[in-house]
Amino acid sequence: MSPRGIARTVAAILVLLFALPLSGSAQPNTRTQVTGFGPYILGADATGDALTDLAPGRGEGSAGWTAKLRTDLYHKSGQFPIGGEMYSATLVVEVWQGKIASVIIRWSAGTFQSTDLWRVRTADLVAQIKATYPTLRVGNDVSITSGLDRGNRVFELFDADGNAVMVLAFRWLDLVYLWGPFYRASQWPAPPAPY
Repeated sequence: MSPRGIARTVAAILVLLFALPLSGSAQPNTRTQVTGFGPYILGADATGDALTDLAPGRGEGSAGWTAKLRTDLYHKSGQFPIGGEMYSATLVVEVWQGKIASVIIRWSAGTFQSTDLWRVRTADLVAQIKATYPTLRVGNDVSITSGLDRGNRVFELFDADGNAVMVLAFRWLDLVYLWGPFYRASQWPAPPAPY
């Protein structure tokens, strides 16, 4: 990786660390709009420096939000924080109609040493999202509490423009930022109506 690529990765990690407050933070950095994180800003033109440190196409463990719409995927592997700890993950940026439409951080099933740690980090990530966006409207908040799927979770928040931030936990763990127009066009599932 080039020095510029390393600097961008470090910058993205720092943005994430400050955008999502660590558990127990005294004064969380609260937000009222879902925008993604720099340089991956939802709805921004996918030109210039935004994608220069990402590889085009599908990388290992990368998947976009929808197969319904024609999109371009970009990805890279890196270290991303949950609950004050850094874990290996894949960052995927999905471009639709020349705009950044989704930003997904996926921690694969093998990232965490145990299912119990995966459940703890899922809860940590949901708590971080709730603390960062305390006034946003909750979409789905579904947890499986028994059986083989125990620990699976879907948690969604929506801003007034229909942009979404989600935690999806199904043996892997995703932090998903979705641009409202892209989410509505994908129609899976239908997002709640704006305020």
